[in-house]
Amino acid sequence: MSIVRRVLGALAVAALAVTAAPTAAGAAADPAGVLHLTVSRLDGSPAAGNVAVTAADSSYDKDLLPLDESGQLSVEVPAGDYKIAVTPVYSDG
Repeated sequence: MSIVRRVLGALAVAALAVTAAPTAAGAAADPAGVLHLTVSRLDGSPAAGNVAVTAADSSYDKDLLPLDESGQLSVEVPAGDYKIAVTPVYSDG
């Protein structure tokens, strides 16, 4: 089994949700939402890593967004469809 398959098998995306947030400028502003992401290992412990969020049409791209100590990330994004990639970070401990 390749390292990539083992890494992907070792992480589980526990929750993905994008919720719309009203903007102060109203309809004139681009609609925005908040992406809430929780990543855990198969044993349920929080995963450490970085996340890349890319719009399906490539109009939005953020990478190296770190998961917090509980394996969670929240980021404001424009409305749309997204591809998400999680890159694990390993500790020496």
